[in-house]
Amino acid sequence: MANDWIVTASNYVMDENRVRLTVPPARPLKITGTRFSAVLGRDRFKTPFAVWCELTRVAKCRFVETPRLKAGRVVEQSLVTALKDWYPCLGLRHASECSEFTDNPYDYFPNQPIFGGKWDAMGTDLMVEIKTTAAKNARYWMQGTPEQHILQTALYAYLARCNRFIIACSFLEDRDYEQPESFKPELCAGRVMANSVYREFKLDEILPDFECNYVQRALAFWEEYVVTGVSPEYTEQDIRSGLVTLLEEGQAVQQQPQVLTGNFRATTRHTV
Repeated sequence: MANDWIVTASNYVMDENRVRLTVPPARPLKITGTRFSAVLGRDRFKTPFAVWCELTRVAKCRFVETPRLKAGRVVEQSLVTALKDWYPCLGLRHASECSEFTDNPYDYFPNQPIFGGKWDAMGTDLMVEIKTTAAKNARYWMQGTPEQHILQTALYAYLARCNRFIIACSFLEDRDYEQPESFKPELCAGRVMANSVYREFKLDEILPDFECNYVQRALAFWEEYVVTGVSPEYTEQDIRSGLVTLLEEGQAVQQQPQVLTGNFRATTRHTV
């Protein structure tokens, strides 16, 4: 929906089915794990065009703090604790316990010029990503781990030079969103048989030639679209989401600066 997006720049023009920046982006955002699958065209919720808008600071998704997001943060801590108790040999630490890596609250890979992001936990040669979702979605996890989560965690493992990574997910009922502190993870490896599941992967097995097949493709996207300031072509999905219409309206507003509204505001804060 259009209300999910906010136009955050005015230095662009609509050029047929693309957007072109009139001034190259001085400080584009990084390709984080959550943007990685969209850059590769493998995210069913976000297109390459939409993620380009984010990376170049043309537009961003509106952030709304919800009870579900708050519950997710609480359960994340509980799930990491459960993994520690069940598998002490992994040497897991939540990100909040890894100050040597997490000094920058926005990016745990500050020395990487293009890639970045924030992982949830780490262990001995191991990266961990924690997810929460509604209990009704457990049936999808029975079919396999969502690809965008695998790509996200694989990127963090690659950047951290780890070959192993774990993805764990808890499935929450309505009562768990209301009282997340009371949620007790019950872990199960592989198929979903409890209220939480974890799966361990080896990067060189699940995504062979990761650097060549995935990282290099993302870098090519960066050079072709982010550096040049010319977007990929937008799609029907971008039209349906309202993003294209919002950008068209923003371009019209550029010609009438006296009627600019709060929806069209520049942002200079550096985040990932």
